[in-house]
Amino acid sequence: MPSRILFIAMILMCVSTVHAGALNLRQTLGAVPSGEGVANGLFGNSVAIDGDLAVASNLGDTPIPGIIRTYARNGSNWSYLPGQDIEIPGDSSATLAFKEGTLALSAYDSTRSRSYLQIYRRSGSAWVQEYSSSTTARVYEAVAATQNIVVIGIPSYSGVAGASQGRAMVARRGGTGIWSTVFLDPLTPEANARFGTSVAIEAGTVVVGAPAETAGQAQAGAAYVFELTIDTWSQVARLVENTAGDHTQNRFGTAVAISGTDPAVPDHIVVTTLSNPATSRVGRLFSITRSGGTWSQFGPPILAGTASDGYGCAVAMDGVWAIVGMCSRTGQASGSGAVVLIQYAADFSTGSGVIASDPQGGPNEYLGSRIDIDRNGPNLIIGNPNAARFNNPAQGVLLFASVQSLVSFALTRQADLGQGLTGAYASVVAVDSDTLMIGARQEDVGAQLQRGAVYVYQRGADGNYVYQSRLLAPDGMTDDHFGSVIALQGDIALISATGRSFNGEPQGGAVYVFHRDAGAWSLEAQLFPAASGYEITFGYSLAFDGDTAVIGEFGVNTTVYQRSGGGIWTPMQSIPHRAWAAQLSGDLMMLGDSNVDFGSNNVGEVAVYARNGGIWQAEPSLPGTVADQGFGRGISFDGTLLAAASLQAMRPVVLYRRTANGWLPDGNVLPDDASADMSCPQVSLRNGVLVLGCSKPAYQGAAYVFRKIGGVWAQTQKLQLADARANDLFGFDLAQSADGSPFIGALARDIEFVDQGAVYYYADDTLFASGFE
Repeated sequence: MPSRILFIAMILMCVSTVHAGALNLRQTLGAVPSGEGVANGLFGNSVAIDGDLAVASNLGDTPIPGIIRTYARNGSNWSYLPGQDIEIPGDSSATLAFKEGTLALSAYDSTRSRSYLQIYRRSGSAWVQEYSSSTTARVYEAVAATQNIVVIGIPSYSGVAGASQGRAMVARRGGTGIWSTVFLDPLTPEANARFGTSVAIEAGTVVVGAPAETAGQAQAGAAYVFELTIDTWSQVARLVENTAGDHTQNRFGTAVAISGTDPAVPDHIVVTTLSNPATSRVGRLFSITRSGGTWSQFGPPILAGTASDGYGCAVAMDGVWAIVGMCSRTGQASGSGAVVLIQYAADFSTGSGVIASDPQGGPNEYLGSRIDIDRNGPNLIIGNPNAARFNNPAQGVLLFASVQSLVSFALTRQADLGQGLTGAYASVVAVDSDTLMIGARQEDVGAQLQRGAVYVYQRGADGNYVYQSRLLAPDGMTDDHFGSVIALQGDIALISATGRSFNGEPQGGAVYVFHRDAGAWSLEAQLFPAASGYEITFGYSLAFDGDTAVIGEFGVNTTVYQRSGGGIWTPMQSIPHRAWAAQLSGDLMMLGDSNVDFGSNNVGEVAVYARNGGIWQAEPSLPGTVADQGFGRGISFDGTLLAAASLQAMRPVVLYRRTANGWLPDGNVLPDDASADMSCPQVSLRNGVLVLGCSKPAYQGAAYVFRKIGGVWAQTQKLQLADARANDLFGFDLAQSADGSPFIGALARDIEFVDQGAVYYYADDTLFASGFE
């Protein structure tokens, strides 16, 4: 082989090799959440309080785990402590207990049928894990804690007595800091008793509820008391309801708590029976004190409400203060729930109480099952995980109370997770020079669902993009979908809100023009359709170059606007052609319409217009070739090259070169791994780099990079997410910087929130490292 030919061949091989592996994921970008709240996140699903600290959990949503957050009290105000979150193992929320600096949690992973127990100790301003175990042999549920002892209920345990006899496990911290465990069983276990449904501990005394135990009558219920002597736990009492009559389905032991006027001397137990509409019985709170070492002194039970108010669903106690849940009480709304705060006399012989509820409670929130109390104050924390926030059902809130007296007792909402980005679909992307914009067209803004937002990033000296600001339509409303399409050039950005109503017609659409001055973006103009109509969807496509803008609609009309001095926008021409994709370069306009019929349905075309004397005039179009091809669904123009994509599977992207003699074919491209079920409707072309956005029926998505090598377009790289998941739709939108580096939108990618969406920025880091940036 002649040396010249060999040299050229070596160059081509090197170019191909460099480009094939040149693009690396550099950044993941997108909408910036103002909060963490999600629908059905159940924040406040479990709560606990210890002195001036409180903790609360929320429900995880695979692949996003649940979190335990920490709050600190300053006077009567509680504030979140960032940087101290604990990730909950498994795919559920956690049941929490927090006392004397020890935090215990039980959790469950339904996909692996595995239970978890973790114990943390507070050290300064941080949590230190001291114990962790998991098992598939049992399901941990209720949990209670003191400084050195944690008790866990396992009510579904099946043993010698039969299914669901129940069991409790005690974890104890030794002098060296090592935790060891033993099991507690009643002396006479019973099948289906569900011993361990509720647990409580104070000093060396443990109370375990078995609400389904037969105690004279079916599901009358019982509670058991165990005491620690040196290293041995012994059952010292079996407590049952002491009132006369039929106790069938009273479920004594539904909730239990233990305390005393002296924290070191637990001498007071409270046990609930649950209101039961089936038996028309109201719930009761029973008070049992220890006298002469024997748990036998029953005080008068405290009753409240009706048989359907859920009184007794939960209880917590510290010192002479107890709080009882009324989980289905009708207050602000049907089933909103409530709590009863009870103050006992010093000898626990009598008690009086007052009812409080969530002042903003809604129907069927069932407040009262997530409660805790600390005697210092006393201070209360109440979780309302079913509370709606920001139009998210069951997002959840925390309520607190610092009690001065029963008379002044009231609950106030003090903490929620704010507004998250569930369903924001932040994946529409536009880039020009050092500015990047990302549209989150279905982002909820306050109570306005799917109002939409746009996020502005600026490229720094290191080549990375840094979040700068968030743009909103100043008159935005529910379902506007602001950020549906973005056209960006220099200091001008056009942003469409395709869902905005116009003159009373839904989805009329609007386009907002923003202008940047001294680094700040502000609204310059708002553009509307020329006439009202049903679902015009003005702004379905956008293109902008110089001082000319092209605005497409869902229907057969496209409007050309001209910008003049002072930011005045004037409609110059209405073009009777549908533009589901639009490109504009100087005096050349291309409009893609994948729905055009040419003898057959939905063949598609790219219409071409040239401006002459200020008037846009049609030139010969570029049509598709077969029925249902959907040609022109995606188009991109750069320099003299046009790339046109189709909706139909296995249809190549067609490239044309514009010459003085019209459009000449420049090649057809398909991914190297194209299959009969793959379509590539998205395309972007910049600086000789062609990018295709493709997907198969699982809709994970992928992007393919092509370059012209030796006069032929060739695939040099396939880009896909390392942990791609179904319905990510990676490649939903595409943009490129001046050097061809791609930005790839993934419509429904889960980041911190389900269907949050993201944009992935790829760059040739080998060039950056070599100083060619």
